[in-house]
Amino acid sequence: MTAQEPINRRDFLSLSLLASGSLIVTFTLPAVASRANGPASRLATAAAEPVSVWLRVGRDSRLTFVNPHAEMGQGIGSSLAMVFVDEFGGDWALTNIEAGALRPEFRLNPFVGEMFTAGSSSIATGYLPVRLAAAAARQMFLTAAATRLGVAETDLTLVDCKVHSRSGAVVAIGELLDDVLRLRPPAQPVLKEVAALRHIGRGLPAKDIPDKVTGKALYGIDYHEAGMLIATVKTSPVHGGRVVGSNAADVRRMPGVKTIIDIPHGLAVVADTFWHAKKAADALQIQFDAGAAVNVDDQWYLDAHSSALRRTDGVVGFDDGNTLGILAASSDVHEATYFGPWLAHATMEPMTCSACVTTDRADLWLGTQGLEYATNEVARVTGLSRDKVHVHNLMLGGGFGRRYEADYAVQAATVAKSLPGITVKVIWTREEDMQQDYCRPAGMALLRATLGPDGLPAALLIRVSAPAIAAHNPGFERFAKPLDITAIDGLTNIHYELPNKRFEWVQTESHMKIGWWRSVGNSHNSFFKECFIDELAEKAGIDPIEYRLRMLDGEKHAPMRQLLEELSRASSWGRAPKGHFQGIALHDTYGTIVGEVLELSVTGTRIHVHRVTCAYDCGSVINPGPVDAQMRGGIIWGLTAALMGEINVEHGRIKQSNFHDYPVLRMAQVPDIEVVPVLRGGAPSGTGEPGVPPVLPALANAMYRATGKRFRRLPLSKFGFTVS
Repeated sequence: MTAQEPINRRDFLSLSLLASGSLIVTFTLPAVASRANGPASRLATAAAEPVSVWLRVGRDSRLTFVNPHAEMGQGIGSSLAMVFVDEFGGDWALTNIEAGALRPEFRLNPFVGEMFTAGSSSIATGYLPVRLAAAAARQMFLTAAATRLGVAETDLTLVDCKVHSRSGAVVAIGELLDDVLRLRPPAQPVLKEVAALRHIGRGLPAKDIPDKVTGKALYGIDYHEAGMLIATVKTSPVHGGRVVGSNAADVRRMPGVKTIIDIPHGLAVVADTFWHAKKAADALQIQFDAGAAVNVDDQWYLDAHSSALRRTDGVVGFDDGNTLGILAASSDVHEATYFGPWLAHATMEPMTCSACVTTDRADLWLGTQGLEYATNEVARVTGLSRDKVHVHNLMLGGGFGRRYEADYAVQAATVAKSLPGITVKVIWTREEDMQQDYCRPAGMALLRATLGPDGLPAALLIRVSAPAIAAHNPGFERFAKPLDITAIDGLTNIHYELPNKRFEWVQTESHMKIGWWRSVGNSHNSFFKECFIDELAEKAGIDPIEYRLRMLDGEKHAPMRQLLEELSRASSWGRAPKGHFQGIALHDTYGTIVGEVLELSVTGTRIHVHRVTCAYDCGSVINPGPVDAQMRGGIIWGLTAALMGEINVEHGRIKQSNFHDYPVLRMAQVPDIEVVPVLRGGAPSGTGEPGVPPVLPALANAMYRATGKRFRRLPLSKFGFTVS
């Protein structure tokens, strides 16, 4: 089977039984072959059984679920483990979760073909494989129990890690391992009926909460070994610059400093403590050759976008009907230009990685969304083969797309290679983290429409100017031609029924490092699209929710209509208290539809966001608690960006350096948030990012009703507004 052929259940699922006394449940995906990880992690306990692809079942009947995804607060380990336990018939109290190592079977997203955690894809791509593996394992235990007890399999059930017979006999699954090891796996495992699932949709407490509360949870910055050294880095403030001179010889003599090592685009100071490393890095005076990028600034990018939007040779994403002809013939074309700025990730844990490199092995301890990408990059810089690179994924103190990049892993590996056999932890300062970010790029859009006799858009043109994020990320270049996938996020799946609509993308260049930012292109495109729809509703004299409902006619749009109607009810749309104003936005992000109503008041230049009501449809919910938290977190993330988020460029470098000039929403500024599930059922889609995009246009639309002005550029702090 090739990687392009469709996946069937037989090929998707295989079970391997090891004579070690553990049941190993694995998957084989038709992907590019790769070698599995080598020796066990230094973090493994002495009593640990061999690591499986998905699951270990011990003779004590305990389950160990192997989570293939990065855990960054979204609770994916607990959610997928819950799916397995529910389908298998396990006991949550007897279930442990551990981070998975690099395995080809964990390339769950066939679109990307890489083991990674991004794109709100973990549940969407993992739900069926996990259930199939659990169903196969359950079936084998029932077969083994039926033989031992001399009864039919139909007389047995597996509940709480025990097989129960109608006669009252009970056998713990640990007692059946020897029998199970002699069985062949079922070719077509049978899933339980949805009604028989006890946990899915109802939820269980996350397994990692106690460790987070007590401080036992291990993040990248927490990793420690006796005798390890600490390093921090100083790299070119203009991205891509190179070192041409420094006072490193003098700095090497400072207290605690062990050495100074060349790294890509800068220097790393290695010392006995972080304080000594930081003081030495502060004393470093480095001369960089920044090249032509030193001439780039905010105005350069604005001019580039404005020029791009005047072009008519962009790549066409879709072209339904006769949009250009209708607009050319119309005497009443409504037009608007929108702009979204550069944005940083500003994760609470700055980039951190510990590494130990010898002539035949590299170990890295970090939190990464791109475990396979980091492995490949470390293999490249160390000259080791992939099977000799072992990336141990710890918890992430914030990801949001930033921790897919491997720059900090490459730095740690480069430093550790120069100190063979010594473990070195590289810790970035907040300033380095901010100014070396892979930012969300700025983008601009030109939108034109003419209305029909019913007030609805007779033709709609959206032309977006933005860089190709995929082209700037190794391994994703194929998704940038001819049309960058990030440029079309949230626009190719416009659900509004418009007979004539056209989307164009004009690529602009970037001298900055750019990358994935929570919801990626959706964060731009929802702002462009939903604000403009609001303008058209105003021009037509139709209520904004009613306007959207009229464009969602027909049976296929019934779920979205239901969501809008429920959102209208839950938010008390049109019935806000005196002096309060509401804005609405609706967007589809990676298959999850989210509508949000934001309610605010404005006093002078002070904005008070009182309430955000969020209705979402992700098909089915696996674990309600984390989904609710993700929607709330996405709203707060998006509000921060819309109210105050902006990265500025001056002389080719990022001006902001810390939270004093890149502020984030404080607890006292967070509004009341109500999250309302409106589910159509069926396969689940992702929820990590979809809460973000609608809140930006909902805020701008509410501001129009409060002030009578259209704010087509973010953040609102650009116009002198502050947040109370």
